[in-house]
Amino acid sequence: MAPATSAAATSSAAASAAAPSGAAPSAAATSAGAATVAAAEPEPVDLLALAGGSVARRVAPWAIGAAVLAAVIIVILVVA
Repeated sequence: MAPATSAAATSSAAASAAAPSGAAPSAAATSAGAATVAAAEPEPVDLLALAGGSVARRVAPWAIGAAVLAAVIIVILVVA
């Protein structure tokens, strides 16, 4: 992998040396930089719609337990 990297750096340096100082860099000189991809903005994923059933199955026991616990606490406070 090192020979390919040094070859790309050498060709980039050679292209920069061959171009006049006021000229824009050539395609070979700019190919070493990051590439940009023109793409549409991705749509967000609605996780609750995709996994709603399994989330409800896991949350329902906790919600029922919290409701029962709240009812027991209210009954104890009212009776006492």
